Amino acid sequence: GNICNIDTKYSNDSRGTKDYNGPCTGKNQGRFEIGTPWSNIVEKKETSYKNVIMPQRREHMCTSNLEYLNTSSKGLSNGSFASHSLLGDVLLAAKEEAKKIKELYEKNNDKQGQNGKNGLTDDKTVCRAIKYSFADLGDIIKGTDLWDLDVGAQKMEDHLKKIFEKIKEEIKNKHPGIKGKYDGDDQNSPQYKQLREDWWEANRDEIWKAMQCALQELKTSHGDCAYSRSGIIPYDDYIPQRLRWMTEWAEWFCKMQKEEYEALAEKYRKCRSKGDGKQCMKDDGECKTCTEACTTYGDKIKKWEKQWEIIKTKYEELYGQAQTTARNTGPTGFYDPDYQQVVDFLTPIHKESIAARNRVKRAAPVLTGDTATTQKTPYSTAAGYIHQELQDIGCVSQQNEFCNSDGKNTKYAFKEPPDGYDEACNYDKETASSSEFTTGSKNTEEPPSQPRPADGPVDPDSKEHDEDEDDDEDEDDDDASSDEDKPTLKDTRTNPCSGNTSDANATYPVLAGKVAETLQVEAQTQLGQTKSVLRGDIKKAEFKNKAVKVVALNDVCDINKEHTNDTRDNNGGPREGKGKQRFDIGEGWTNVKPRDTTNGEFYLPPRRQHMCTSNLEKIDDNFVTQNTEDHVNDSFLWDVLLAAKEEAEDIKNNYNEGNNGQNKGKTGLNNEKTVCRAIRYSFADIGDIIRGREIWVENMDAKILQENLKEIFGKIKEEIKKKHLGIEGNDKYTNDNSPYKKLREDWWEANREKVWEAMKCHIKDFKVTSGDKSPSSHCGYRDHPPYDDYIPQRLRWMTEWAEWYCKAQKKEYDELFQKCGICMNENCNNDKCAECTQACAQYKTKIDTWRDQWEKIKEKYETLYGQAKTTSTNAGPTGFNDGRPDYQQVVHFFKELQEKYKTATSGRTKTFL
Repeated sequence: GNICNIDTKYSNDSRGTKDYNGPCTGKNQGRFEIGTPWSNIVEKKETSYKNVIMPQRREHMCTSNLEYLNTSSKGLSNGSFASHSLLGDVLLAAKEEAKKIKELYEKNNDKQGQNGKNGLTDDKTVCRAIKYSFADLGDIIKGTDLWDLDVGAQKMEDHLKKIFEKIKEEIKNKHPGIKGKYDGDDQNSPQYKQLREDWWEANRDEIWKAMQCALQELKTSHGDCAYSRSGIIPYDDYIPQRLRWMTEWAEWFCKMQKEEYEALAEKYRKCRSKGDGKQCMKDDGECKTCTEACTTYGDKIKKWEKQWEIIKTKYEELYGQAQTTARNTGPTGFYDPDYQQVVDFLTPIHKESIAARNRVKRAAPVLTGDTATTQKTPYSTAAGYIHQELQDIGCVSQQNEFCNSDGKNTKYAFKEPPDGYDEACNYDKETASSSEFTTGSKNTEEPPSQPRPADGPVDPDSKEHDEDEDDDEDEDDDDASSDEDKPTLKDTRTNPCSGNTSDANATYPVLAGKVAETLQVEAQTQLGQTKSVLRGDIKKAEFKNKAVKVVALNDVCDINKEHTNDTRDNNGGPREGKGKQRFDIGEGWTNVKPRDTTNGEFYLPPRRQHMCTSNLEKIDDNFVTQNTEDHVNDSFLWDVLLAAKEEAEDIKNNYNEGNNGQNKGKTGLNNEKTVCRAIRYSFADIGDIIRGREIWVENMDAKILQENLKEIFGKIKEEIKKKHLGIEGNDKYTNDNSPYKKLREDWWEANREKVWEAMKCHIKDFKVTSGDKSPSSHCGYRDHPPYDDYIPQRLRWMTEWAEWYCKAQKKEYDELFQKCGICMNENCNNDKCAECTQACAQYKTKIDTWRDQWEKIKEKYETLYGQAKTTSTNAGPTGFNDGRPDYQQVVHFFKELQEKYKTATSGRTKTFL
């Protein structure tokens, strides 16, 4: 039945219904009050572990039904029912826990909460709390809960041991194929450790579904705490409980600190208002209350600071242990083609960056006494990748950095209001002084003067900017290749998101292009003689329209829409049915969610969404495979060339039309560099379509196209077998069945030069560097194709996203500057500043939309980059001084963490500090 219908009738609680009203019975629901100190359960002797500070949320979790389980009941004493009956009570606890958290949140929003003390003030806080409770349930089941000496916790543990004993017996009797897996598991610590972990893993999806029952109407932009998507479960239960509680502690400390700071600031303002702020008298009533507020603030901060020292000490001990553990190489498993592809690409980037990057001296770990030399790479984060690979990022100079490692970066791209506009956007609110308060301070400074707006946006395509860039490009001219048209990728550049806080001018190797080139050379080498087999001959092509002759064509640039096997005949063409707004500034990127793709969530560029490929989507595969007289390969190539040629032409037309007349300024194709990047991205996307690597595969047109390609390459495989018996490697594709992955990869490698040649037809006059030492025609790639098709699509789209976000951000910033300039530079009056306030709100709304997208893109990047690092550094078995599950679990987690973020940037470290 519906999991959301589960109630107390499905419980094996020993209290019955008289004294029992669900899992929350007997729990204190004031557990989310701001300022309530966390429990030092070491001092209370409620834990066998060291240095543990426990959240109020966990202390009063809705688990009383698990504490009072009747293990003598039929459901829990009979092995045939034990697992199912246990699940029923765990589901009930999970459902009621999430429901109670949501109820407390709603009461708080309706002003019926705990007189404003409730810290569940926003959707994100609610979602984090629910995910933390989900993970804590996992620790209870697995026997790794740190709160292990509390009376209620000990009752639960005793019940669970008895139940899992019954479950183990049932497995032994009825599932002999796996009975050996749990032999001796009763001797582990905790008892039945492996079985309990497996049980949780097998049932965690259902438990999360039970928690989602309360979240259906939660008013968030994501819904269900962003986990409504099929098959997606939060991973918090894979982060050790000690680390989860540490980040949760920081969140609730900050809620308290903010509240106390605001109270102090209010007292300070009243004091400063006396006598026009000229003199604050010590004995004045208002100033006396300010002094008292300072004392109160200091006392409360110190209480939390003591807890922080306890938490921090244990963290440093565990992290130091993790640094000294041995590391062994080993294989790593992957989950989907996109995952595998990106990881394979990032792995050599990581290796090369380690070999070439600057070494940064860092302070020794407090407890180990070592002098650490920590290597940092800008590729460790998505922000670093973007700054390293997309030099002309295009954001306004005031807000052009994608990292915010210490939380103080005024140039953060997503800061809103933007730097210098904080007071202008909040002119009608009383703004707390930014002066630093110290307990008992007698010499409080004057509030700072109102900030002036920055000099305004810097156009990344302005003449001044180009001159600076040319200087940068030419500084190594002595080392340039003698062939000025052959791209020699720029070796190094500075990176504001490198994580290097000691040298802002340090340079780092640019590696993505080099790795892509290496991969292309490898593909070319392995192709060998097969290249001649797969290379199409356009003069041997056959078309449905027999009147069309190709022998008269002088070169690929003479191709037109007559040279096609489109089912629409001449009424079609690659551009037919495609949207026109693919390059408009501010045009939203489509969020393709997991339910609509087999490659995980991503954001689709409008450029790709409306790419000129409709002739390939509408290709008559029956004609191509049955009526082209053994020239399937040649005939298919024509349609690929036609799509490539018209795609480049369409991009160029958008550039020309968008920079003239009434459309001027609307398009983001406002300079040759942007045009060339777009053309290279489309060239690479065509390559991914052909090779079957594209991540946008569930769209109807994409599905049809891929089915067409399977049919065509099946026929090409037959042609190879029939016509090229004497060619070395003729048996290369014997086992390469549909969708013919290897054959398609080789076909692309054999024909990519011809495809680029078709795109070059319209870009001769575009002379840009594209990373070269000197500008050259055809977007810097006159004599060979770019290597973008060997950079994974997800990474290309990430850098493209950053480029177009910055164009949108610059446009919004310019409009904000126009509305707020008067307010910032003159005495503000309501009429002028009201317009500014409205502009600020609009700016925030638009930036927030992009911000949400960035968070998802960044999260996926960091996951994949972390996996890439572990492919060559998987940990082997390690012994620890402390055999407790907490110690083992946390150190093991850190071993993986260190390899994922080996010299983590301060921003990532703060996630756990």
